[in-house]
Amino acid sequence: MVALVLLKLFLLSHKVTKAHVQCRITEPHPPLPQYHQSGDLLVGGVASLSFNINEINLNDYSQLASFEDLIVIPKNYQHILALAFAVKEINENSQILPNVSLGFQIYDSYFNARWTYDVTMRLTSSEDPFVPNYRCVIQNNLVAVIGGLDSDISLHVATILGTYKIPQPLMDFCSICLSNLIIAVIERSPRSNFVAGISDMMYQGERISNTIIESRANVIVYFGKSYSVNDLRWLLYLSEGHQGIKGKVWILSAQMELVSMLYQRAWDTDILHGVLSFTAHSNDSPKFQKFIENRNPSNTKGDGFIRDFWHHAFGCAFQDGGVCTGEEKLESLPGTVFEMSMTSHSYSIYSAVCAVARAVHAMHSLHSKHRVLNKRGLNLPGQEQWQLHDFLRGLAFNDSAGNKISLNENGELVAGYDIMNWVFSSNQSFHRVKVGTMDAQAAPEQAFTIKDEAITWPSWFNQITKAHVQCRITEPHPPLPQYHQSGDLLVGGVASLSFNINEINFDDYSQLASFEDLIVVPKNYQHILALAFAVKEINENSQILPNVSLGFQIYDSYFNARWTYDVTMRLTSSEDPFVPNYRCVIQNNLVAVIGGLDSDISLHVSTILGTYKIPQLTYGSAPVTKDKSSGNSIHQLAPNEALQYVGIRALLLHFKWTWVGILVMDDDSGERVVQTLSSMFPPHGICIALIERSPRSNFVAGISDMMHQGAKTSIKIRESKANILLLFGKSYSVNDLRWLPQVSEGQGEIKGKVWILSAQMELVSMLYQRAWDTDILHGVLSFTAHSNDSPKFQKFIENRNPSNTKGDGFIWDFWHHAFSCAFQDGGVCTGEEKLESLPGTVFEMSMTSHSYSIYSAVCAVAHAVHAMHSLHSKHKTMLNERGLNLPGQEQWRLHDFLRGLAFNDSAGNKISLNENGELVAGYDIMNWVFSSNQSFHRVKVGTMDAQSSPEQAVTIKNEAIIWPSWFNQFFRRGLIQRSTEVEHSRNSYSGKISDQEDMNDCYKCTDETFPSKSQDSCVPKYITFLSYEEPLGLSLAFLALSLSLITVVVWGTFIKHHNTPIVKANNRSLTYTLLFSLLLCFLSVLLFIGQPERVTCLLRQPAFGTIFSVAISCILAKTITVVLAFMATRPGSRMRKWMGKRLANSIVLSCSLVQGGICAVWLATSPPFPDVDMHTVTEEIILQCNEGSVTLFYCVLGYMGFLAIVSFSVAFLARKLPDSFNEAKFITFSMLVFCSVWLSFFPTYLSTKGKSMVAVEIFSILASSAALLSLIFSPKCYIILLRPELNNRKGLCRIRDPHPPVQEYHQSGDFFVGGITSQSFDINPTEFNEYPQPASIGELIVTGPNCAEADYSSDEDEAWSNLASSGVSPEEEPLPASEGEEALAAAQEEIEVQPEGETDPESGPAPPNGDTPRPESPPECPRCRVRQHLNVQERRITARLQLLQRQCEGL
Repeated sequence: MVALVLLKLFLLSHKVTKAHVQCRITEPHPPLPQYHQSGDLLVGGVASLSFNINEINLNDYSQLASFEDLIVIPKNYQHILALAFAVKEINENSQILPNVSLGFQIYDSYFNARWTYDVTMRLTSSEDPFVPNYRCVIQNNLVAVIGGLDSDISLHVATILGTYKIPQPLMDFCSICLSNLIIAVIERSPRSNFVAGISDMMYQGERISNTIIESRANVIVYFGKSYSVNDLRWLLYLSEGHQGIKGKVWILSAQMELVSMLYQRAWDTDILHGVLSFTAHSNDSPKFQKFIENRNPSNTKGDGFIRDFWHHAFGCAFQDGGVCTGEEKLESLPGTVFEMSMTSHSYSIYSAVCAVARAVHAMHSLHSKHRVLNKRGLNLPGQEQWQLHDFLRGLAFNDSAGNKISLNENGELVAGYDIMNWVFSSNQSFHRVKVGTMDAQAAPEQAFTIKDEAITWPSWFNQITKAHVQCRITEPHPPLPQYHQSGDLLVGGVASLSFNINEINFDDYSQLASFEDLIVVPKNYQHILALAFAVKEINENSQILPNVSLGFQIYDSYFNARWTYDVTMRLTSSEDPFVPNYRCVIQNNLVAVIGGLDSDISLHVSTILGTYKIPQLTYGSAPVTKDKSSGNSIHQLAPNEALQYVGIRALLLHFKWTWVGILVMDDDSGERVVQTLSSMFPPHGICIALIERSPRSNFVAGISDMMHQGAKTSIKIRESKANILLLFGKSYSVNDLRWLPQVSEGQGEIKGKVWILSAQMELVSMLYQRAWDTDILHGVLSFTAHSNDSPKFQKFIENRNPSNTKGDGFIWDFWHHAFSCAFQDGGVCTGEEKLESLPGTVFEMSMTSHSYSIYSAVCAVAHAVHAMHSLHSKHKTMLNERGLNLPGQEQWRLHDFLRGLAFNDSAGNKISLNENGELVAGYDIMNWVFSSNQSFHRVKVGTMDAQSSPEQAVTIKNEAIIWPSWFNQFFRRGLIQRSTEVEHSRNSYSGKISDQEDMNDCYKCTDETFPSKSQDSCVPKYITFLSYEEPLGLSLAFLALSLSLITVVVWGTFIKHHNTPIVKANNRSLTYTLLFSLLLCFLSVLLFIGQPERVTCLLRQPAFGTIFSVAISCILAKTITVVLAFMATRPGSRMRKWMGKRLANSIVLSCSLVQGGICAVWLATSPPFPDVDMHTVTEEIILQCNEGSVTLFYCVLGYMGFLAIVSFSVAFLARKLPDSFNEAKFITFSMLVFCSVWLSFFPTYLSTKGKSMVAVEIFSILASSAALLSLIFSPKCYIILLRPELNNRKGLCRIRDPHPPVQEYHQSGDFFVGGITSQSFDINPTEFNEYPQPASIGELIVTGPNCAEADYSSDEDEAWSNLASSGVSPEEEPLPASEGEEALAAAQEEIEVQPEGETDPESGPAPPNGDTPRPESPPECPRCRVRQHLNVQERRITARLQLLQRQCEGL
């Protein structure tokens, strides 16, 4: 009302009529350049002609860019001409849009997002003046917008047009999809901004230029913007003509055009000569050339771009006496600046305009009965341009030259690409030569055609032939050490020779590990020599693979997973350079890979080889695989480990050693050993006294942790009563065994133990262990794979040294660590040292078991390839220039020849593989003997035959064993102090007893009994359940009854006061239902206490779930009722029909029936039943209820949780509804506590055992139910019992205004016009979080016309300031309630505005406190009179509020 009064006074004082109120908007900046032609229908255009160097702030449009601020791309001016030409052709064609003229309006996007948004809004809005999203006068009917040139400009245009559903045919193209290319270099260039930031652009250009020069790639594929050729010319400029830039073949995407700026006229074009460019298929038009050839600024109207174009194209200026005459000819411009023939982008614009015209014509013909032609042009039906989309999809037509143009169902152009060759003559003239096509509708194999002879290559092209364009990849790191020997067939090898102390980060390959970073295991170098020796023997044997040479390539795994993957990929991929999963040139034919030594290395190798189905022959322990599919490529050339376990058991029984300890690695292999032996030993009277899991050793890195772990293991071994220790580990785990005496110094001797080692372990010695004591290893019994030494092998290695070995990249590291010398100028190593001089702990001249397995693996591969070659000889698989080709080059066929293979090695020993590709061989039992001079020998003391029965498989020669010196004190008669070991075994094996001493076996008690503390008898278990006799059960029952009693009291209270408003509020029946369900929840706890029976088990969980669902459903219904109550109070709200008891009852019934249905399915399919748990607690038999179906049990809990979450969410959203007693707040807090209790229930329930689980569930039921009872009903009980004066309608219907009344001016009417004035300032602004009082008069500064002519302002300010300083409140006393209606009527009569020149004697403002008189305002001051009315309005508002209060009380 204040706004209406002010508006009326303003109109009266200024006498403004409706005729003067027009659309007057000041332009934010001077008119933008445009090319405009009127018509009945309008086609908009967003071109990309120029760049603005100095970015214009959109907040300051004082001026547009001058000539000096613009960089125009002259060639893009043809896009504008193409649109104008297309419109001209359509208007001249009487067959298209007869009697309708087509116009256009084109703006420049300046390659800028903000300008693009601005000009797009101009196309869709009023033009003069520019009012965004509004048209004061409908001048043109916009049907489509053509643009933009680049993808980002198109996106900006689409952002605006998408709102209006205006069609937008694009000029942008999709990039060519290039596949089967080897990418040698990928370079990302920042967007060019031509001149702005020139230093940054030159820096980036130099960086990219250097990258291209250093790259060995001779073919560069370039994707960019339409103007990116400009960046390409910069590269040559910045590289100063470097041949590394020129000597490249450039392939450009279809989006890019040859453009030339004003400052680039004299630049060299050599880099562009011979370029191959993809362009959209286009057709030139002679009419277009004729249309533009005589064009100049003097004969062109409405074109706001031609002068800028002329200035930059001809390098002249339009000035008095200037250079530009306007008569220059466009055909005189060079082809790099402007082309007379239509470019691909221009043809796309031409096609887009024709498509729009054809679509409008089709729609016009369809709707001709609606007479859509009127005086303002062709009106699309309903003025809705979006209907044009349907006519553009699937459109097909011929252009003026007869070329077919068609769009698919997605509105995309169905067209191919032309492959153009850019040719520059000696006079710098430019021509495009079509050398190929890409047909969009042909099959992919036939779509591409190219004429090689039509291509004009640069002068230097003949220097780069196809042979030179090869796969050139920079190695990610320096070459890895390897041992390589070429051959027709190649056998790969993955050895495990050394450890890398300092792990190399794969992101940084600056250098490989130096000598100081490597710890070499010298004995493992024999594995490499064994592979080389086997290949040498096969090549010298004319009976195997005649006329075929066998080669090898060996890498080191460094005992590391990442390096293993790397070297395995190198074996399967191109070698130089390394291109994973690719071979540039087929150099060697890989047939198999030998490796790895340990199970984890073998598993990593098989992960790669399993993909290629390349055979993998392992010479160590078999990998533990969960996915058996990867094991199809693995052939194990070591005996089966299951046979080793049988042999160890037979060895223990032979010496009657029944108390043993087991040491394993803490990994999957170690866990498999523990599980196998734990099930295999007890039935034969062997008790496991100690199981120790050791982490993997890393030798030097983390030395403190390793010593700490070794000390702990040493203590356990020393304190153990087991004198027989079985050690299972990696190939290097003997190193850990040698550490034990070092870390146990000062803690007592660890001797006095007999060690039995698995076949995987070898005696290894590091460089730092040469002087260590070997007493702990003397007398060790070791299982090793059956092997045979070869004199030829010893002769092969005895004269080996770095000087006479070629291709071996490992011998230098081996020599350095084996002989403790270095190859330096004047150093120690001569290279003539003898291997036989090394101690046996460092290197052995005889072939070890692992070396023999490698030797056998190579022989197996050779015999398998020979068998396959012989079988397929009829296919003429002859030796060719690349070596022997396996049939189809498929190595996977070799698997069938490896399975079941049998042959004899060079010494006549038989080697055979079973049908699973596993070696059929036994084990040798070796005795390690160390002499006084620390020399080492292996003595064979027994065998394990793989083909004999288990009872006869093991043969041992007791007399051949050399025991340690302390052995006679304990083991001569094969007896043990059984009583001591039985006692320790009893402590180690819970659940087992021995009722007699010196027993070889210990047995378990029955399920109903458990071992006594002395473990010599079985004691019956105790039967337990949650009963009323024990304190816990009694306490829970008492708590449940107490809460039930409280519920009954609350219920009685509500029944007694059932007619009070607080009980009747929010559905009284819902409240009673909720209290009844809570009572049943408390009482349902009693079903959980006591001995489980069939009936209690059936009722326990279903009753609890159903009752709780009813309670939560009631809460949900109450919450929804609160929300709907406030929504229904809105005028015209449709929610009133949902109000009532039917909705609440429906919610409770439906939600409860769902839970009841789940419980019914549960009881019908898998009902709960009494059960007995004998295994959870050792000494107890727990009587419990088995839930039957755990899934349905959690479904019941889950549904209950779902209802709770929904109730909490609805209550949370309704917590701030305006109500003096908002029940939603209490429901929110109660459901929060409820959800917290049950969320903590699940982890607690799952982590407890026995009767504690029942107690946890009971506690959760009581806690959540008590939360609902207390938090929802305690506030109501407080009001009913302690504050009965609030239990009435007045107390419940209190709506508090967040702040004192605000001044307003209001007048009723059929229509309501709101107004917000700005009349005064608040000196001390009040925060919205605190509303203590409105600003006092002394804190207000009133604005408006000056009233000084009445000598009133100064006196008024002084009087009101005195009132404010004296503390008198400016608020007047409210009228009594009884006089509310009379005051309201009086206020309505007082507020009428008086005519100009008249004075209302009662219109003066009332004094702030009713006592202090205030001078009257002069009648000629409009501002003062308004202020008088505002004070009267304040009294009127006070009276209205009092009337509303009375009406609320009467509800």
